[in-house]
Amino acid sequence: MRDLTSVVFALIEEREDETAEVERALHDEISQTLTAAGMELEALRLRHRDKPELAGEVVTVQRLFEDVLGQVRALSQSLPPSAFNRVGLPIALERLVAGFRREGGPVVRLMQESRLHIAPPAARAFHRIARLALDNAIRHANARKVEVLLRNTARGPVLEIRDDGAGFDPATAETGLGLPLMRYSASKANLEFRLDSSAGAGTIVFVRDTSHPCPPAS
Repeated sequence: MRDLTSVVFALIEEREDETAEVERALHDEISQTLTAAGMELEALRLRHRDKPELAGEVVTVQRLFEDVLGQVRALSQSLPPSAFNRVGLPIALERLVAGFRREGGPVVRLMQESRLHIAPPAARAFHRIARLALDNAIRHANARKVEVLLRNTARGPVLEIRDDGAGFDPATAETGLGLPLMRYSASKANLEFRLDSSAGAGTIVFVRDTSHPCPPAS
């Protein structure tokens, strides 16, 4: 899983650092390749449906492929670096949250303080982690309410994503690529990262940029 996380993260960074040609490659060529591989896996499962153990292993790999495909498709919809740097993190988060709101879907709220100073590498990691956490909460945990909070603390800016979804045991659950990518993103940007979750109790993702502590209130 660690190697796969590194590969997908490299795709993310390549997507963010290169031109529209990379976007096309991510959206078209890589997505098509993963889709074709998924179809081959389904054919393999059907050929061996009389062998439950083998079919079960194929299903496990299919789920991993579906998760990777979902992440790659989401990457192709991310803000390019030039646009992100122009609008800044607060507006980028507003656009991100708006994209997850839909009629009949979960309630997604964004609360953020003004006058936050977050360096570009940390800001991009905050945005990436928020997107991954929202995707996990809505697509996997079936959350009905999600809150995204961006605020100052004495030890630095903090991003929290709280949901009321199914929750899981981080020590034992098969969490796909979302959680490893969040941890990897935080590590690459030298951010403090914590996750609190348990079955039936929702999930809290906590990220802090300790490189820019806020001065104490006068």
